[in-house]
Amino acid sequence: MTHPSHRVPEADLLRTFALFGIAVVNTPYIAAPWFAPPAVETSADVVAAYAGTSFFWAKFFVLFAFLFGWSMVQMDASAERDGRDAQIIWRRRMAALFAVGLAHAVFVFSYDILMLYAALGTFLAGSRHRSDAQLARRAVIGLGVGVLAYLLLGFGFAAGDGGPPPGVSVAGYTGSFLDATVNRLWDLIPGQIANLLYNGPLSYAAFCMGVVAARRKLLSPGSADWTRLKRLAPGLLLAGIALNAPIGVANALGDAAPDWLWLLGFALLAFGSPTLAAAYLVFVVEAGRRLRFPAVLAAEGKMSMTAYVVHGLLAGAIFHGWGLGLYEQTGAAATMAIAFGVALTCFTLCAVWTRFVGQGPLEALTRLIAYGRSPAPAR
Repeated sequence: MTHPSHRVPEADLLRTFALFGIAVVNTPYIAAPWFAPPAVETSADVVAAYAGTSFFWAKFFVLFAFLFGWSMVQMDASAERDGRDAQIIWRRRMAALFAVGLAHAVFVFSYDILMLYAALGTFLAGSRHRSDAQLARRAVIGLGVGVLAYLLLGFGFAAGDGGPPPGVSVAGYTGSFLDATVNRLWDLIPGQIANLLYNGPLSYAAFCMGVVAARRKLLSPGSADWTRLKRLAPGLLLAGIALNAPIGVANALGDAAPDWLWLLGFALLAFGSPTLAAAYLVFVVEAGRRLRFPAVLAAEGKMSMTAYVVHGLLAGAIFHGWGLGLYEQTGAAATMAIAFGVALTCFTLCAVWTRFVGQGPLEALTRLIAYGRSPAPAR
């Protein structure tokens, strides 16, 4: 089995793009309770609610999970060059990722995805030597389980119980940082259960396909797989838009949406998300190659874990009581505009950091734990 052994700039560009989308998706859940999302009152709010759901929900974590699987192959190649045990390094890295995720969930954002990635990544480590065909079958199984999980979520949205989990006080996010932390502790288990349903199956499917893609050198010049995927991209884009339309309409209608529309929307979302994510992947990579985007656009992708945490801190500083206190004060359009601002601010901070410092602080910490030292960055 051949492993790529160099850093792929397109992968870092894709991570930057994925982080932008993740910031747009997460910000509304920092701006207001999940059961009472930002209000949809004006035509701009309707457009924001539809676009945020149809074009952002569940697309970017799929793309990021794909790159997570990709990175495991890259790490294997690096360990092989250095004569190290790749499996031990990967498990140490997953342990560090889980610890960072737990701290993030308690102090920043209770719906943290890093702990789930660490758990799935540990599970995936046992499959690292499976054949491409076996991994593809596991991806299909993950997609099937994802459909069932999304149907369950659809039933939940249709039921709309309209209340917080036990122990969680909406007022907690309008108080001090300690009040918000207590809220997150109470919301930690419900939040991770929601993550398991919403992110788990599709993330695992994307992990598996990321491993296959890295092995087959999908992003290498002259890749036959890339040529085929590029040919399919326009169809994937159109299909993805169509499959995601029902959930977008349901979210734009809010409480007025009929139950059957929520169920249909979530069922199709399980298929529409990876479809649209695949189209995004092609268009971002092709744009980067043809337009010769400057390397600074990939800076955030090189410190993705740090950027993910900073997104939450910036949004918390805007919406929670210990910051500007805008919690539940903005509609869907204003919240999306703030989310874009948060994403761009974080991108700028990462660009400056990588220019003058280099490796992100959380990346340095996880590398230190994984390797027992901070290895020299890849060329």
